[in-house]
Parts: sequence; C-alpha cells; structure tokens
Amino acid sequence: MGNVKYKQADLPNISRDDIKRVIAIKDDAINTDDIPELNENFWENAELYRPKKQQITIKVDADVLLWLKSNGKGYQTRLNEILRKSMAQSIKKEKNHS
Repeated sequence: MGNVKYKQADLPNISRDDIKRVIAIKDDAINTDDIPELNENFWENAELYRPKKQQITIKVDADVLLWLKSNGKGYQTRLNEILRKSMAQSIKKEKNHS
C-alpha cells in the first residue's frame, strides 16, 4: 500500500478532548497485529541522515534573541528547528504550485 495524502480541509475536526483520549491510551492497549515486523532486510538499504551543521554569524533583533533564550538552554537548536520548519513549509508550497 502506498502513501495516502489528504488536504487539511479533508481531515475531520478533532477536539482537544479527542487528542487527550488518544494520548492517554497505554501502548499495550494498542492493537499492532496489522503492522509487519521489521527484519534485517529492512535496514539493508537504510542510510543514516544527519544534516551537516555549519557555523555562521547572524544578527537578530534583540527581542527575538531574548525570546529564544527565555526558554532555557538550546536556543540555537530551537532557532534551527524554527528555520527548518519554515523551510519545509516553503518547499511544500513550491511543490503544490508547480
């Protein structure tokens, strides 16, 4: 079976209560019988992907930096995550318009 894609407008509205109920389900209560077991063959062509980091110097607005640092250690990682998410959204938009 291939991937199934939906547009956000096609998805049902899910309430916060529904989400909380799903989160509360214990792992051992989830039926995984229809999920095939992974074997060694699955990993034969697998490649580890780790994006190469590149050190840069940037100037950001003081309030932006203060906000990033206000959440504790890891502000550079958070900044990278924000930029990666924005990049992914931009790439997705470009693909949808072509």
